[in-house]
Amino acid sequence: MPQTVTFFLGSGCSFPSGQPSVSDLTKELLTGELFLFESLDEHRLFLDSLVDCYPRWAKRCDFPPNTERIKLRPFRAPAVGIQKFLAALARFDVWSTAPNYEDLAGLVRRLAAVSLRDTNDPLVGAFMKQPEFGAALKELSFPSGHRVESYSLGKTLAVVDDFIGWVMAASMRLRPILRGYEAIRGVLTRLREVGTQAHFVTTNYDCNIERLLTGLGMKYNDGIHDLTGVDREDRLWRGGPRIGFLSNERSWLVKLHGSVNWYSCQDLEGAGYSVLAAAPLLTKPADAYRAQFRFDGITFTPTGSPEMLRGSISKAHEYSYSLYSQLLFALEQLLQQTDVLVVAGFGWMDEGIVARLKRFASINEGRLLMCEGQGDEPTVVSRGWMDMRGVGEVGEGKTMSLLRQYPSQMESATLADAIEKMLAHRQ
Repeated sequence: MPQTVTFFLGSGCSFPSGQPSVSDLTKELLTGELFLFESLDEHRLFLDSLVDCYPRWAKRCDFPPNTERIKLRPFRAPAVGIQKFLAALARFDVWSTAPNYEDLAGLVRRLAAVSLRDTNDPLVGAFMKQPEFGAALKELSFPSGHRVESYSLGKTLAVVDDFIGWVMAASMRLRPILRGYEAIRGVLTRLREVGTQAHFVTTNYDCNIERLLTGLGMKYNDGIHDLTGVDREDRLWRGGPRIGFLSNERSWLVKLHGSVNWYSCQDLEGAGYSVLAAAPLLTKPADAYRAQFRFDGITFTPTGSPEMLRGSISKAHEYSYSLYSQLLFALEQLLQQTDVLVVAGFGWMDEGIVARLKRFASINEGRLLMCEGQGDEPTVVSRGWMDMRGVGEVGEGKTMSLLRQYPSQMESATLADAIEKMLAHRQ
């Protein structure tokens, strides 16, 4: 059987390619000019009735000057109200450090979950006791008669979470410069020459890896399959009822935290069908949410912001959700067949993922290669997940091997030589 190399790539690979930093996304979340766009088309009443169909957001420049021509009305006040609410949450004195967009998103989801389930949560209780909390909720403003006015607290907070998703999606670069992946590009060429299979895992929402593989002519499987259809703009959508990786004939691309181009979609026929669909890579969120496409004779449309697991506070318990549990299962399947695992740009903060990587390293000593370019200690050590004695240079036989550079900083030959040395040791 051919040997297998799996690349686990985090945000340390995305940032050099022009994707916004955490601080940039946080600033955009709190100050960016987004609008609520209400639909006036023939499906409005049906869409309004969908339980999980929250308001749709976009920048004004995403639409033609005459929005009435495409039957949409823009409202700025709802976005302003949400931004004031999030800013108020960020000012509360219960934070140990200044919160970023992930912290705020995690708190909003946690607040919503407690509200909907009526459970006790000390962190949520600390926020609920703040006198400013109720005042911040009153800052939320929607057009008169809008369905959000009758929502419960939990569903109102779900609207806030949806807004965060749209801000993040609208801020991602659709055409990145793939500087962070140049070394990996060269490695993939060498691996293909010797018949080594390459797979990918990422916590990033962007579509950089898809663009890299497409540019190299490598076919990949991101787990979304079975159904295809075109929208009114003749763009090809892919979809299915679940995530699944069924074959090794293509490279696997396991996007553990979802993707900026993944949407939960509902049928427009009123039959109650739902699918997870992937929009074409260069489709703006503002265009994707208005799309209507047919799968097996049924017309579907996205019902909310892209499917992304945002929020560092809530990542651990949200893996119980169907989509992300399926993705974690795919990671486990992939690790079982991996000869060498290359980890680059990952912060070792997601406990659900770290537990699996740590197990892989402990069972398969010398098969995990970390690429890190800063600090006296590798992140896995500074985070407390691994003792420094378990980390060494390539060939030392330690649990983890270390290259003191990020892929964006190294020559492809440096990374390729290290991987080939580790593969040779496996033979």
